[in-house]
Amino acid sequence: MGLGKRHRFLLLSIIVAAGVILGGACLLFIKPGFFWKWHKDTVYIAVVGPMTGAGMQNGQAMLNAVRLYLDKVNERKSGFRYKVRLKVFDDGNDIERAERIAKKIVKDPGILAVLGHYYSSTSLAAAPIYNEAKIPIITASATADAVTQDNEWYFRTIPNNSTQGIFIANYVAHVMEIQSAAIIADEDAYGASLSKSFTEAASEVGIDILKQWTFNREEKGLSEILADIAEEAKLMEEVPEMFFLATHAPEGARLITLLKTPSAPYLFFGADAFSTTAFLDLLKKLPQERARPGYFSDGIYMIAPFLINIANEKAQEFSYLFEKNYGRNPGSIAAGYYDATFALLEAINNSAIDVQESSPTENRKRIRDYLAGLYGYEQSLDGVNGPIFFDPEGDVVAPRFIALYTDQQIISAFSQYQLARNARRVENLLKRILNHEIFLIGEYILEKTRVVYTGIDINEISDLNMSTLTYTLDFFLWFRFQGEFDDKAVEFVNAVDPVDLGEPLLEYTYDDITTRSYRIKTTFKTRFVFLDYPFDEHTLSIRLRHKGQTRSELIYAADILGMRETAADKGSLSPSEESIAFSDTTSWRVLRAWFFQDIISNDSTLGVPELFNTKETIDYSQFNASVQIKRETLKFITKQLFPIMLLALVAYLAYSVPMTSDMRVNIGMSMLLTSTFFHIQVTSGLEASYLLAIDYIFFTMYGLAILLILISMATFNINHKIKRLEDAATIAIMEDSVKRHDRFGRSTHVMVIILLILIFIYIYGR
Repeated sequence: MGLGKRHRFLLLSIIVAAGVILGGACLLFIKPGFFWKWHKDTVYIAVVGPMTGAGMQNGQAMLNAVRLYLDKVNERKSGFRYKVRLKVFDDGNDIERAERIAKKIVKDPGILAVLGHYYSSTSLAAAPIYNEAKIPIITASATADAVTQDNEWYFRTIPNNSTQGIFIANYVAHVMEIQSAAIIADEDAYGASLSKSFTEAASEVGIDILKQWTFNREEKGLSEILADIAEEAKLMEEVPEMFFLATHAPEGARLITLLKTPSAPYLFFGADAFSTTAFLDLLKKLPQERARPGYFSDGIYMIAPFLINIANEKAQEFSYLFEKNYGRNPGSIAAGYYDATFALLEAINNSAIDVQESSPTENRKRIRDYLAGLYGYEQSLDGVNGPIFFDPEGDVVAPRFIALYTDQQIISAFSQYQLARNARRVENLLKRILNHEIFLIGEYILEKTRVVYTGIDINEISDLNMSTLTYTLDFFLWFRFQGEFDDKAVEFVNAVDPVDLGEPLLEYTYDDITTRSYRIKTTFKTRFVFLDYPFDEHTLSIRLRHKGQTRSELIYAADILGMRETAADKGSLSPSEESIAFSDTTSWRVLRAWFFQDIISNDSTLGVPELFNTKETIDYSQFNASVQIKRETLKFITKQLFPIMLLALVAYLAYSVPMTSDMRVNIGMSMLLTSTFFHIQVTSGLEASYLLAIDYIFFTMYGLAILLILISMATFNINHKIKRLEDAATIAIMEDSVKRHDRFGRSTHVMVIILLILIFIYIYGR
């Protein structure tokens, strides 16, 4: 009886030890939120836009962007407090439908907030309903000023029309030196407010408005009306230098086809509607644009809320995921609604709402109060379009980019005006205003900034060293700029040694635009994270900035039209594996490359007494080229872990093949020692003080070795007892116990390995 108790205790100890090993491995491997994800409260948000009809392409862009962000927060690993569900409504850009939908939404206690509407007209129709019901709403497309005026519940992540009109007028007057213009505008809220703000600003900056036409897009015979306007515009006695088109995308595209010819003596400027994918797609359908890409689109200027070639890394990641999920590059509408969803869900996650205890009215107010609390850079959210924070009217205070179409791509103009983040550091304010280096929009200061196009083609990656965290890159580098640019003052932030550009391989100037190219081979250093080793992916980067010029003077733009990794697919961020090669290893492969500029800040006061007690910083534009690489895991495991796999097989066979207990103990000890040796050998070259994925493989091997040793010791003890017994029945029971031990060890061995493989497939098998 005593033997039975000891046996049961030993067996229970083995089961508990195995359970701890397996349970610990599961807890370590399973992604955060796995066990509590089903206990999250569910919250609902609504999205309203043109999901059918003529504007459905924009509605689909809205919806895709919203869903892309919802997928992100609903992942187990996101740590988001709530399960977010979406309710989709189709207003068809129709005012009456928008009103009916708004009334339906506010009566639904489950909906905490709204994203939309797309048009200013539908937003204005629905705004009083949302305001009266006190439900927060964010639009990223309705730009008429009145949408957010006198409505504390309506927010906007795109500049309003007054801002756009003032901005465009100042830009064309001071940078492009335009002195005369004509305006064609829609009579709706969007076109009327754009036209009004541009006209008022134009009179202040010396632009002569020669003629202005308006139309009603709801009127019958619109095509004939637009054709008549275009014909009249062509016959003007005094030819304007520029046409400002305050229209939506369909009407704007139609006017472009009627007015724009290769010999047209004027340029065209549009507002944010011209930066949408819908606008370009309308032009792409035309035979001239298909036969010669850019026939109609090249040279059209616009306001671009989202500009991929001067966007930050977060925007590049968004663009990559959007293209991967939906098969096309995102436009400004998708980017705007991605930011709007981000801001709204941050408000939901951080405003202490309580779905179970608090009323919908209380929860909606908490969300609204959080959004209203985003009122400056220090409180802002980092969106794909830049910092998200709102003025007292609920309008975003965001960077505004001037862009133009080139080869059916939206690219940055060589001069930009950017919001001054540190107003107190703007020196000689009056002088710079008179020199048109600065202008004001309300209380905000915008500074003139030059753009330098930067391109990198990586030829070869070599000397990848995980111990020293270094790698060598051979690449071409070029700058394209207007005027003068001191590229000798460029420094490579993460280079091991200072880089001297030397003499350029190529330099030429055409129409005041200079291109200067170099070939460089040097060693860089970065921080590798080995948590997923040997299933790890790493980013090799080149980071450069100008030593002296701050972001208020210089912004880098990725030359997406010129770089080999992007030119093949017009802005695609994913290179072919052949375009970037490793010179000395087959253990890695290239996944993708991306290029972006971001802001790096210097917190120094530089000894200026006025800045001693401030939080102001000096910002620099930094250009980044990043290459994501992935280890060839199968090759690594086959080469490095084959002895361990062989030992695991021998340990399993030890349960099946008759052998003495001490032989089994020796096999277990050999497995334990060999695993330890290889564990040290495999991980010794890595700079990591944390647990790696491969550590769990070795921990499992240790556990299986210990299991074999414990069962071998148990069977040794039982066999030793058997030798002293004479009762055949007791001996039979004891021998059966030995067999049960072997079966338990054999089955546990197999189950542990299978479980380990399944866990790794679940986590890394993508």
